[in-house]
Amino acid sequence: MIEVIYSMDCHYPTAPSINKIQGHELPKKKQKFHRIEIPESFYEVEFDNEGQPIYSPEQIDFITVEWNRINEGHYFMNNGIPTYITGDHYYYLNYWTLESGVRPQFRDADRKWFLFYNECNHDKNILGIVRVKKRREGATSQSSCILTKHATTNENTRCGIISKTGRDAEDLFQNMVVYGFRTLPIFIQPRTDGTEDPKKKMIFVKQSKRKKSSTALYNKREGLNSLIEWRNTALNSFDSGRWSILLIDEASKFPAEVPIQEYWNIAKKTLTEGANKVGFGLMVSTVNPPNNGGQEFKNIWDESDQARHGRSTPSRLVRYFCPADEGYAGFIDEYGFSMKEEAREHILKERAMSKQDQDIRDYPLSEIEAFKFNDVDCHFNLDNIEQQETYLKNNNKPLRRGRLYIDGNDKVQFADDSSGSWWFYKLPKKPNNFFIKNNIVYPASSAEYGIGCDPFRHSMISGTGSMASAFVGEKLDLTNIDDTGLPVAHYYGRPKMKTMLWKEMLMGALYFGTPVTIESDAGDDYYDYFKTNNELKLNCLPMLGKKPDAVIDSNRKTKTNYNIRGVSSGDAFALGKQLEYCINYIEHHCHKIYFANLLEELKRYRHDQRTEYDTTVSFMIMLLTLTGQNKANTVTKRTNPLLETFTISNFQ
Repeated sequence: MIEVIYSMDCHYPTAPSINKIQGHELPKKKQKFHRIEIPESFYEVEFDNEGQPIYSPEQIDFITVEWNRINEGHYFMNNGIPTYITGDHYYYLNYWTLESGVRPQFRDADRKWFLFYNECNHDKNILGIVRVKKRREGATSQSSCILTKHATTNENTRCGIISKTGRDAEDLFQNMVVYGFRTLPIFIQPRTDGTEDPKKKMIFVKQSKRKKSSTALYNKREGLNSLIEWRNTALNSFDSGRWSILLIDEASKFPAEVPIQEYWNIAKKTLTEGANKVGFGLMVSTVNPPNNGGQEFKNIWDESDQARHGRSTPSRLVRYFCPADEGYAGFIDEYGFSMKEEAREHILKERAMSKQDQDIRDYPLSEIEAFKFNDVDCHFNLDNIEQQETYLKNNNKPLRRGRLYIDGNDKVQFADDSSGSWWFYKLPKKPNNFFIKNNIVYPASSAEYGIGCDPFRHSMISGTGSMASAFVGEKLDLTNIDDTGLPVAHYYGRPKMKTMLWKEMLMGALYFGTPVTIESDAGDDYYDYFKTNNELKLNCLPMLGKKPDAVIDSNRKTKTNYNIRGVSSGDAFALGKQLEYCINYIEHHCHKIYFANLLEELKRYRHDQRTEYDTTVSFMIMLLTLTGQNKANTVTKRTNPLLETFTISNFQ
């Protein structure tokens, strides 16, 4: 049998004959999920000298049936419909206790999730699931149950828990995993190392002696040599060894020093041995604002789209989302089905009363709402940015990646290179449009292009740190309004020495034939490089952009030095103009941006903390260079004299 759940074909066993399905003998209206009743005899079990329980034949029969259901799944009649639930779901409904002390209720929304998980867990190409949830959905409880069941029913397994903080991971471990484990019945609960109140780790140790049994039904689940532990939130948590299940809770809320994308890239390697999958990741979260982990989380979400990439996604995760009106507490009928219309009406009413944008992300009715970063979180028109992001995903607009180099004729050339630091939407129409006069290099395409650069501060760099970014913009051409007045090339890299960066900027300026305007707060050592210490051994100062006219305050009393090279972010007027120009561009021309990384960063940009946003800053400086002289070949208009004149012929 196959059920399509969130773009995934989920397989499950064909239903047996009707008389073998639990509840078939009941009237249709009384057919629903009923939790199994454990015989009272299990409350008075005797133990042998080694502490092993002694079961009666009747108890063994009951245990055998239950373990078959836990391992294979279970069919029951639900309002006349044969309904299958996986073994994990059966375990969750019958034997798991929530942190509130109550047992889970059957919900059809949960049935779909457990089917989806079961399909993904058995697929060799899928390393995990990234699950966007609403509040109080039960996703973390279900993931805790899955992790505990796996550790307590398999030998030599290692299961880990990490959350947005160490305290949250500890709470999850204590209040969900340990508490749920302690409430398991004796025939489900394996022996531990004897620690009554485990703080960080629960170990299911292997016994030195094994009880001989003709059936070996219980010895396999005793002395498992498995463990469950939590760790503090750090990039090196669970970064080595082999892990069977990693529960990554509140992944959208990880701290800035532990970006979830970087963490997952490290952690996923512990779920494989060579090409073989040996573990599984469960990444669960509501969505935080973009500057507080939300955008990093969204990047993983975008890389995990099975509808676009199939089961082998770039992240090796697949994604799962359940709308807030499905499985919403208070709007579920007696058979576990969602009363979606009533739930939606209630959710929308609550939103209208609270008027808090966060409520949309907490109880999203769609994927778009789940990642609806409100305008308070963004300086720019968020709808325009998200609309352009959607356009780029649905329309193939590939950028050409490569590097620039100087050939033997002192000309700049482009070469395709998958590891290059330059990305091009369009190459220059006239490459190397510059001229040399008296050993001085002058640009010849200043009316067509402009370049803005945000460098790094230190002259030599090691380790991780800020990146250098530059954008090349093509000025507006009135004969081609739709495809001009936009960024056409982007440099993003971190060479080990600043002189290597200045070489990249000089090559970009020469290639496009226009000056590069550099933010000067990181120092003005580029001045000497362009003047004398460059590869051309020529004076290239004219290839350095002067202070743009747009950031010159005409009301300033002090005299302006119009020969200043670069622009300073320490200048409050210039800083304000950069933000003003960017806001205006996103409002009216966002559809001309084909660089996805820029769109992503624009959503997170904070003007009072701009040093963290190299891409956006270089884009803003580029916008300043696009004002002023535009391309000369504008539309030629027909001119008429102020007075019309006529020639009169005496012969007519």
